[in-house]
Amino acid sequence: MWKKFHASSGVPEKDKLKAPVLYASGLLMNRIAQRFGVSATAVLKWGRTLGSNL
Repeated sequence: MWKKFHASSGVPEKDKLKAPVLYASGLLMNRIAQRFGVSATAVLKWGRTLGSNL
């Protein structure tokens, strides 16, 4: 089951789900973070949350 992301971060869940795909396609974590207006640490946490629920 997918773990729900916190709505308070302001980034839609669909965008959070795109981040690992962008990273896998070669986009740098910092660029992904800039694209969504968050820190690279936030993007890393999204990936960890997603990965722990596969």
